[in-house]
Amino acid sequence: MNWQPIETAPKDGQTIVVGYGRQSHCPVKVVWFNQQRQYWSHCGEADLGLEANATHWMPLPPPPEQP
Repeated sequence: MNWQPIETAPKDGQTIVVGYGRQSHCPVKVVWFNQQRQYWSHCGEADLGLEANATHWMPLPPPPEQP
């Protein structure tokens, strides 16, 4: 799970982690691309600045194993 350029981020609806290297109060976010509306979404709201400000992405890590 390495950081990849934002230009390669999947737009198939999968949830990913993005890193912001430019103009952001939050260094990372968990987002997905809303295919129906054609924008990135964070916590159910449009993140219209993502493509201008995010620099990298990576897949979500696997969830913790249950004991």
